[in-house]
Amino acid sequence: MMKKRILKMMAVVLAGAMIFALGACGNKDNGSADTQTTEAQADQDEQQAVPDEDAVSEGAGESSGMGNPWVEYSNMEEACNVAGFSFNVPETVGSYVGLHFSVMNNELIQVVYGEPDKGVTIRKAEGSEDISGDYTTYSEEKEVDVNGTTVKMSGNDGTVSLAVWEKDGYSYSANVTDEENPGLSQSAMEEIVQAAW
Repeated sequence: MMKKRILKMMAVVLAGAMIFALGACGNKDNGSADTQTTEAQADQDEQQAVPDEDAVSEGAGESSGMGNPWVEYSNMEEACNVAGFSFNVPETVGSYVGLHFSVMNNELIQVVYGEPDKGVTIRKAEGSEDISGDYTTYSEEKEVDVNGTTVKMSGNDGTVSLAVWEKDGYSYSANVTDEENPGLSQSAMEEIVQAAW
């Protein structure tokens, strides 16, 4: 009788041990499957994180910088057709030689007398904002009435480097970009304002 009990107990203990061992093996297999999945996922994430060199070099040209928003035209008529409004400007400004017409984003016309870094730039666009693009702090600023239009003139040492005004729903600016001659006389700037409409 005692032997039978011992045998039964041993069978129960062995069965329990086998169940425990199978459970542990099952967990081990699941664990290794999880490990394999995690490793595969890590490899995939690493491949996504490190971009293909060819893709980088192809995209570099496209995203290396923003394109130039200015489009140049051979005459004022072409520029006005693109912008959708007319723009009259003086034929000459001082002794600056050469006229350059361009339009930004199909909405702002710019005329440069001379060269962009050594000349006078006149601009026109719809609206009432300051379109000059000149963020210089000038020592002298004043408002001048030019044929009923209020013009803000800014400059240094008695000259005017920047004029900004608004008329009939359009913004205008005239800007001197010449380090050798950084400004015009007030009367010369007033002539530009009167001629530009």
